[in-house]
Amino acid sequence: MFYIFYIRPTADEVLPVGFTGNGVTAPDDAVTTNFIFYGTYLMWEYDDGSLSDSFRAKETNVTGVYELYYDFSNLYPSGYKTPVVKSSS
Repeated sequence: MFYIFYIRPTADEVLPVGFTGNGVTAPDDAVTTNFIFYGTYLMWEYDDGSLSDSFRAKETNVTGVYELYYDFSNLYPSGYKTPVVKSSS
């Protein structure tokens, strides 16, 4: 099984990140490229070369379980935490 990670960098929005698989395509506004590890931290590289790690986490209705979002609003909306997304290797 091959999964593709995507974010949806839509102006002034905080949208869930996702994975596709089994031939399912990502939403039209999704990007699946320009992800890099800056050290062990997952970053997304803008066309101009700047890096972003605007991931957010929001608790679900199950205590201790969170959904992962990408915040292209830069507004730091309430109800979200700022997680660190990184590789452990």
